[in-house]
Amino acid sequence: MARRYSYDLRMKIFKAVDEGLSIVKACKIFNISRNTIYSHLHI
Repeated sequence: MARRYSYDLRMKIFKAVDEGLSIVKACKIFNISRNTIYSHLHI
């Protein structure tokens, strides 16, 4: 079953990417997959 990420974590990721952090670096910092970030960005 997929792991659910907290609302706060998702907002931190969105903010970091909006401020210019690359998605690849965000994946490494937050220890999540690239597909997870892309799927949340497209919701």
